[in-house]
Amino acid sequence: MRKEPIMHKNNILKKIWGIRERLLETSTVVVDRLTLEADSFCSWHYHEFKYNMFIVLKGRISIELPFNECK
Repeated sequence: MRKEPIMHKNNILKKIWGIRERLLETSTVVVDRLTLEADSFCSWHYHEFKYNMFIVLKGRISIELPFNECK
């Protein structure tokens, strides 16, 4: 298990929905900056041992959850 945080510099990954920039990664936390293309979407997925949290700086996003997963 990783103990020290890994600070990512210029770790940019182009995705079909936009750009993911990894800012911080530890054994328990990952912080990414997402730049989303208008009217784009990613496939539905989940993380068994992670929570997703979003802070929208500009614009709007829509998040859809399966009915039985809404808590």
